[in-house]
Amino acid sequence: MAIPFVPFCPPFVPACEICVELPRPLVAFFLSAGAILCIMAKQGAPTTHTRHVRRNIMQIVKKGTALLLAVLLLCALTLSGCGAAKIEAGDYTGSVRFNHPMELESAGMDGTATVETVEDWGMDVVITVDEDGIIWNISYTTFSQEWDGGPTYDEAAGTLTFPVKVTNTGSVASKTVVELYCEQPYTAGGVEKAKVVLVGYDKTSTLEPGASETVTITVNKDELASYDYKNEGCYVLDAGSYTFYSELGANGSQCWAAQDGSVLSQSFELAGEVYDESNPRSTDQVAAVNQFDDVTAGDGSYSADDYMTRADFAGTFPVANLERSATASDEVMATILDANRGAQIPEDDATLTMPVTGDTSIATYCEDLVGLPCDDPKWDELLNRLTVDEMVTLTGACGWQNPSIASIKKKACIDMDGAEGLHDLVNGTSLNMYNSSVVTASTWNTDLAYAMGSVYGDECTTQNVTGMYGFSMNTHRSPFGGRNFEYYSEDGLLAGYTAAAQTSGLQSKGIAVYTKHFAVNDQETNRAGVHTWLNEQAMREIYLRPYEICVKNSTFEYSDVLTGASGIMTAYSAIGTSWTSASYALCTTVLRDEWGFMGRVITDAAGTDGYNVGNAAVRAGTDMFLCPTGAAGRYTELTTGTAAGVAALREACKHQLFVYVNSAGIGSTTQYNTAWVAIPVAVSVVLLLVCVVLFFKLVKPAFFPKKNSLTVE
Repeated sequence: MAIPFVPFCPPFVPACEICVELPRPLVAFFLSAGAILCIMAKQGAPTTHTRHVRRNIMQIVKKGTALLLAVLLLCALTLSGCGAAKIEAGDYTGSVRFNHPMELESAGMDGTATVETVEDWGMDVVITVDEDGIIWNISYTTFSQEWDGGPTYDEAAGTLTFPVKVTNTGSVASKTVVELYCEQPYTAGGVEKAKVVLVGYDKTSTLEPGASETVTITVNKDELASYDYKNEGCYVLDAGSYTFYSELGANGSQCWAAQDGSVLSQSFELAGEVYDESNPRSTDQVAAVNQFDDVTAGDGSYSADDYMTRADFAGTFPVANLERSATASDEVMATILDANRGAQIPEDDATLTMPVTGDTSIATYCEDLVGLPCDDPKWDELLNRLTVDEMVTLTGACGWQNPSIASIKKKACIDMDGAEGLHDLVNGTSLNMYNSSVVTASTWNTDLAYAMGSVYGDECTTQNVTGMYGFSMNTHRSPFGGRNFEYYSEDGLLAGYTAAAQTSGLQSKGIAVYTKHFAVNDQETNRAGVHTWLNEQAMREIYLRPYEICVKNSTFEYSDVLTGASGIMTAYSAIGTSWTSASYALCTTVLRDEWGFMGRVITDAAGTDGYNVGNAAVRAGTDMFLCPTGAAGRYTELTTGTAAGVAALREACKHQLFVYVNSAGIGSTTQYNTAWVAIPVAVSVVLLLVCVVLFFKLVKPAFFPKKNSLTVE
């Protein structure tokens, strides 16, 4: 998350995400230039004698160069993360199954099934490569698999169970992942489907040579459904034969084509089912039905008829147009430029009455709500105490913290950037750096991911951090994605369960986790306000899938009433015409109504861009603005002076407070002063002006003297 309203950052501030907007070497340049010009000023005005001018210039260059190098060195030290890790002596075993395939460039290894090579590690490394030179797996040993009793289908429960017995057939103790894929019935012209999809996985414990273990993978039948946005407008399970493939990382999504006997397969005949309003999937609170028809329709430069189809890959596969200049329709442009900047929110309910505010007659405080469900009457007593101004502060001033509110005895809490390690803009905190999410996903080990999250939570506790901006779950759509290192995988199921495990680990220590960047965020450069168009099937089955899994499967052991994921961070981008934070379909209908989300929704860093429409965002279901300078100008009278607006503010406060009282936030003792954020801006502007003035006063006359201004001895 970048901070567009802070243009410069002094180099002595530890690495922060301001650097996304302005690299620190450029900052160092301005500071160095200012220092050099100060030295020049100290030398005095240019002399009229040529040799004195040259002597002064050389002194300036020498001193200035030394100072420039010193400042740049300081900048470099600031940017670098210096540290060392102690590794104890001993034997380590493990395996890596890439979360998407990698090409092997060595010609000598292309086209082989497995390659064994002895390197300095002192043991065989088994690298599985397919005939196209694609690496699928790296391990220190080999494994075999067989059905342990055979797969079963419990029609009453709607579950399919696959017990797989795995045996270590090599000479080194190690682990392996068991991956389960499903090939679904496909009809040309019907609902689009991939050849196979990953539907489950699990990892063995460490197996000694010759040892075996049975791994059991259970699949909910509902999760095999595909989204039909064209006809039924909901998830559907087509009737027919469903073939499941179990494999150990040697084939991946090519398991259906394996001919060497390494892949197990089993087929089941399943009856068709439509999951409409009267028949939601078992994991949904209400049925998932079409919510994004306007996005599916396209921006006018293309339509819903232009999407790629499996029935005609050759004829519909997108062709790159390097000179593309898309022109949106007049209707789409009018929506983007309307008063709500394209936000998709319901009309205000004209029958609403103004909610109670500022009523302190009943002494109910945050501490009294701990452990109470969100529908307990005491919540109204607490919310009634809030004034409109307090609600504006509570929802609008949430940059790297959420503020204290005296009337309800709410303490301020620290929220901090995370994902790969705690680092903070406001107080300079920069702690342990963990491996990237790509590496975590490549372990295919949810137990390990949970353990990492738990340790991360302990670290948060030591710093009195009660909220973490992460984990990041956008999809590896392109290798050019600017934040791919922070995202798990190109597969939503793998990303979702890995993130759910890490999130649960953190939440076990009471830390609120803001999963980001919700949703369909695909680029880093120019991401602010970019409009993304796609069909609803792709949105739900690919881009929303990891968030759905994380929300539904995360645990919050710290609390008995708060379940699932505790937070979501939206994206800078827009889905269709609507900024993600101002999409009611995304932030309320899908997230809360369908998935049962109970946490709080925060924006990515909210600047002064025109699309940051506060009135629409709070009505759409956004609860907090990540804005360190407060909520001034965030809302207008449409929110603070209307019944619908105040009701939306009240609901946003409730969402935030529900997480606060049921997390480590209730015990917070630290508050940040974010007023200093404006200081580097002011200092930078003054420095820049000084540099300009001194250049014209001192530098230019020294190097470009006026004619006849020098005398010769």
